[in-house]
Amino acid sequence: MAVLEPSNPELVQRRKNPPTDLLDLYRLEQFEHGVDARTYPGLATLAPTWYATKGKRIFDVVVGVILAIVMMPLLALAALVVVLSIGRPLFYRQLRVGENGRPFRIIKYRTMRPEPIIDLTDGKAVGLVVDVEPRTTFGSRLLRSLSLDELPQIFNVIRGEMSLVGPRPEVWGIAAHEGLIQHPRNQVKPGMTGLWQISPERRGDIIDGVELDLSYVQRVSLQTDLAILLRTPMAVLRSDTE
Repeated sequence: MAVLEPSNPELVQRRKNPPTDLLDLYRLEQFEHGVDARTYPGLATLAPTWYATKGKRIFDVVVGVILAIVMMPLLALAALVVVLSIGRPLFYRQLRVGENGRPFRIIKYRTMRPEPIIDLTDGKAVGLVVDVEPRTTFGSRLLRSLSLDELPQIFNVIRGEMSLVGPRPEVWGIAAHEGLIQHPRNQVKPGMTGLWQISPERRGDIIDGVELDLSYVQRVSLQTDLAILLRTPMAVLRSDTE
């Protein structure tokens, strides 16, 4: 993105009518300086409210334990589908970016078979990956379409690695490449759900996702978390029908 000159009429107009919303200010900085949201630290700062610093963790533990108990039959059913359709191991663990850039292993039900590797002895095709069978099944695709493969993340929440609501838990390798490990979006723990998950814009590029995450950071509250949690089931169903 090229840096715009001060004489640019659109920039002059934006300066005459500066935005008041923090997310709009963030976008203005991108527009004015030609800065990429993936590397620019942005303007979002977590307000040190009681809920943000202490209450959110209490909320996660209490509600997380209740949800884990209530969802136990669903967790067992999803585990059975994995074992019967994919086989063992049951869980898939992946390195993700946590609060303040700390790495953690996210837990999900495994929905893909490992890639079969054929090691030929002639020395010409050692490590050759051959797709001898589909890596997914109807059962595993169903789990993914309904986001049931993500249910084990409730244990990440109870252990304190994630929150019920928060920014997306970005894959470590992608975050390192995009400059998102030490980023304001990581001032809070990543969430099982969040603004990105319930937004119609969730299929947008990584910059759109970062903006939504920063928007959440600036408005962390019990009311916001409850509203996002209540909208999540419909968002999951909507994405399944799209």
